[in-house]
Amino acid sequence: MAEVQRLVVDAERLGYSHVTCSEHVAIPREVAAVRGSTYWDPLAVFGYLSAHTSRIRFATFVLVLGYHHPLEIAKRYGTLDVVSDGRVVLGVGVGSLREDSFDGFVVDPCAVQRDVPIWIGGRTARSLRRAVELADGWAPFGLTVAEMDTMLGRARATEAWAARSTPLDVVLQHDRPLDPLGDPDGTYEAVSTVRAAGATTLLARFVHHSLDHYCEQLAALVPLVPD
Repeated sequence: MAEVQRLVVDAERLGYSHVTCSEHVAIPREVAAVRGSTYWDPLAVFGYLSAHTSRIRFATFVLVLGYHHPLEIAKRYGTLDVVSDGRVVLGVGVGSLREDSFDGFVVDPCAVQRDVPIWIGGRTARSLRRAVELADGWAPFGLTVAEMDTMLGRARATEAWAARSTPLDVVLQHDRPLDPLGDPDGTYEAVSTVRAAGATTLLARFVHHSLDHYCEQLAALVPLVPD
């Protein structure tokens, strides 16, 4: 956890807006070889990091809704929003592994943000439709930039997109990890491609060989993406 803390503290100092944490309660053995088997619990990680930071936001990317009772999410992440002074973004999804609206209740403490931003994760047109109709943002994974561009183009032509009262946050990542130290021109081109596809937020993944290298990559990206 000391390494995670260092990385996030550096990211905050450099002006990064969010840190993300994905969730899997358990991974089937046959999938672990591809996806890895270690997944930190977002609630515990973000609670710890909130005590060591003051500005960077904490985005679950994503909570698998099928694992949780809705009131449990409201209670636990509402509490996190309180202790982090309103820095939670709730990314949710239905789960990508096959194994994987209440009224009249009091949930206290509740979030300090009146409306905690909700991002919908996924890699299907249906996940984007959910985001447009129900949420504040779309945060896909496992898609190429071209695929995301095509899906967003179709979504913009829908009545649901036109009916939104606020712009949709579009949180996109490039097809491959960025290497701002080793390939600054390629990194700038990759970021420009993601932006052209409609990204309002870049989800940065880096080529790295150590913690020091990762932190150096964090710093090297900043001048390439000044806004």
